[in-house]
Amino acid sequence: LGLRSGAVLLRVTNFGTEHAGGGTYERPFLMLWVFGADGLVTRMEQFDVGHEAEALARFDELAAELVPRSIRRQVRPNAATANRARLDAAIAARDAEAIATLFADDLESVEHTTGLVFDREGALFSCRALLGARDPAHRHEPLATLGDALALCRVAWSASGFAGGKFDVGAYESEGIDLIEVDVQGRCQRRENFAVDRLGDAVTRLYECYADLLPAGPARARAAATARAAAAMLGPVDLDRYATAFATDIESVDHRILGTWSARGAEAQLRNWRSLLEVAGDVAMREDDILGLQSNAFLVRRMHVGTDRVGGGAYERSFLALWIFGTDGLVTRSELFDTDRDAEALARFDELTT
Repeated sequence: LGLRSGAVLLRVTNFGTEHAGGGTYERPFLMLWVFGADGLVTRMEQFDVGHEAEALARFDELAAELVPRSIRRQVRPNAATANRARLDAAIAARDAEAIATLFADDLESVEHTTGLVFDREGALFSCRALLGARDPAHRHEPLATLGDALALCRVAWSASGFAGGKFDVGAYESEGIDLIEVDVQGRCQRRENFAVDRLGDAVTRLYECYADLLPAGPARARAAATARAAAAMLGPVDLDRYATAFATDIESVDHRILGTWSARGAEAQLRNWRSLLEVAGDVAMREDDILGLQSNAFLVRRMHVGTDRVGGGAYERSFLALWIFGTDGLVTRSELFDTDRDAEALARFDELTT
């Protein structure tokens, strides 16, 4: 009756044979399970058949509690987000003519997961294929913008099925991260698609494309340096790469309850990282969401994973990371927050960027 990543509501039947009298029985009922952060069942509730409305209301109530608190995001609308909103509306209306007006003649679309590159006709073919499916849905969620021409969006598309001349397809759903660039007419002239777990790569490309669009001069040089620093920080955990991104007088403040990273100076910052790598192996950082992004700063939710060198146990730790880039493009300030302190982190982001 209902299913989310952390909860499920099922109609089930319990049947068997009584040991004493030998009689068979069966009993239908509704079962609601909620799963915790470790994937184990943390709550189980049962309802009689005929009480579906009550069970669904309870399912919605418990499932809503599983949504992460940090869902607020600061995104400035621009021509690129407007283009994506019009595309979603045109697909919902099944308006093929409107869709055709949203792509520039020189469009280039890159699928980083497969390496496929296609042009305007390829994009229109994909849209027509979606329109030909049953119950098509297409939705962009803006994550960040830079300037008026660039936007980073989480995109999802789905359908309940497709019946073709040679084969049929059942219900499907897919999602990814789209980097969109529009021309002066507001038409999409570049799209780059990334897997959902490659948000860091998408942020790096956003900064690189922003630098490419600026005229030659100090602003472009600064933007290009910022893009290089972002690439170093958002890539694999590599202290040599990190060293190229830190300003000499970088200041780091760890606001987390179990904070360990407060320090001043690039060498102190690197010492913190070395101490981490001494006690943990397979250390990696993954970007899961963006709360705020500007040309000289961004606030992201990151996931830190690794393996304890002594006991061999795997661990993961989610947190919020705020970075400020200086006039030379290097990171001048780093602040960390617990993942449920999004309001505090956003207020600090506003304070530092203002």
